[in-house]
Amino acid sequence: MLTTNFMMLSICITLFLFLGTHHALQVQYSDKIVSGIRNDLFGASVAANDDVFVVGAPSDYNHHGSITIYNSKANTSDALVKIKSPGGMLFGIAVAVNKDFIVVATQSPSYVYVYSTKAPYTRYKAWWKAGYWTELSSITINDDNTVAVVGNTYADHQAIVYVYKQTGATSWKQDTYMMFMGGADIGEHPTVSLNGNVLAAGIPGSEYVTRRVHVYGDTGSGWKETDSLSAHQDVWYYGGSIKLQQNRLVASARTQDGIKDLVFVYTLDPTSGKWVEEGGIIHPPGGPSMGSKLPAGVSVCKDLVFVSVSDRDTYPDVVAVVYKRVVDDSGNVVWQEYNTLTTRHDPLLSDQYNSVVNCNGDKVLVARTSRHGVGAVYRFNL
Repeated sequence: MLTTNFMMLSICITLFLFLGTHHALQVQYSDKIVSGIRNDLFGASVAANDDVFVVGAPSDYNHHGSITIYNSKANTSDALVKIKSPGGMLFGIAVAVNKDFIVVATQSPSYVYVYSTKAPYTRYKAWWKAGYWTELSSITINDDNTVAVVGNTYADHQAIVYVYKQTGATSWKQDTYMMFMGGADIGEHPTVSLNGNVLAAGIPGSEYVTRRVHVYGDTGSGWKETDSLSAHQDVWYYGGSIKLQQNRLVASARTQDGIKDLVFVYTLDPTSGKWVEEGGIIHPPGGPSMGSKLPAGVSVCKDLVFVSVSDRDTYPDVVAVVYKRVVDDSGNVVWQEYNTLTTRHDPLLSDQYNSVVNCNGDKVLVARTSRHGVGAVYRFNL
């Protein structure tokens, strides 16, 4: 049985923003949720709405996987329910949630399951796609209940995004799919993010020309590619973590020498309809998680950019850094370090890395994943 262990962490984070005065952003409290089971990959995926947050553990139950649903509003994170895989391996490899639905992906074979966000968390729908050779890695759902999921097809080295639109109260139909060559190297996981009628797909790719973030818009009569973004430099894993919110898009990558992660922030230009890099490249502190092809996890909300940190030597108890958009005296936009989210003496162990950041309103979730040990999720309330 999975046991849930909670550890209240008293924390008060002060930030210093040098604009003539100091401003402070307070974190009301933080708690740590751990699975208690080794090798279950607890925290491999996290998602939240105003009422619940969901944590995936895709290697739980001998790699069949599970998700656990928690109460977002509670001061202590008692589990509301744990759901085991109804079919497919690595259930919980990717999760997403909106006001009404939780969507969960599996691998081998690849399924997408839809659950209610309300008790008794009814399972409404399951889709099957491409059998054992499509490995789903990221999933998203918007406020209109449109679902997008992306995965690799290792048989022909393609990344594929499937989009499903709701056709009834609890029914969906495939609307379209997009295929990208060169996105299927082992460990290079494509990602997807939806906001309104805009979809972004991060394709890390095995070649420089394929390392892109593709942006699509729903015209009402189909999805049309509106932009294709690149890092304009030879980096690795570009698009390995992305987040789209309103008119802002954030994507992470890794330097070619493998010693630093990079974060790119884009803003939609309403005149051209193109996404323009804004504020320069963010260089999060420390080095990346060694041996992982997952660049820093990113999220954006309240005009703040959140970036995970996995440097166990220099910053062992820092799980994420927050950046704020600042206009300097010359009128230039810069992303200035604004805050540090820390576990305060709960250090990163040798087989752990902080890989996921999820920001929803006044809640921030950072997942600490362990390849061989026990994972954790840290919750911060802003």
